[in-house]
Amino acid sequence: MATRYQEEHYNDVARILRDERDSALKELGDNEGSTAIACVMLAFSHLFAADDPGFDRTKFLLTCGLEPAGSPGRARPPPPRSSSSSHPPPLSRESA
Repeated sequence: MATRYQEEHYNDVARILRDERDSALKELGDNEGSTAIACVMLAFSHLFAADDPGFDRTKFLLTCGLEPAGSPGRARPPPPRSSSSSHPPPLSRESA
């Protein structure tokens, strides 16, 4: 079965969401924006998982900047990163 999305889509979406979340936290300094973006991250993870049975939802959410919240399928926004910290490596199906 062919999928609509490919690895580069996952990486691009994760990068955009992570950067927007970091920017919102830096400019607004609140968690409301972060929570809203986390909901969008989760929605994308559901969309990609429905499209591709081999999609690694946890890896996607970690690449977006979310950390596990203690149970499978749940995630929470981490505290804002300092500007000197590096971003996680891109997603790769080979490393899954």
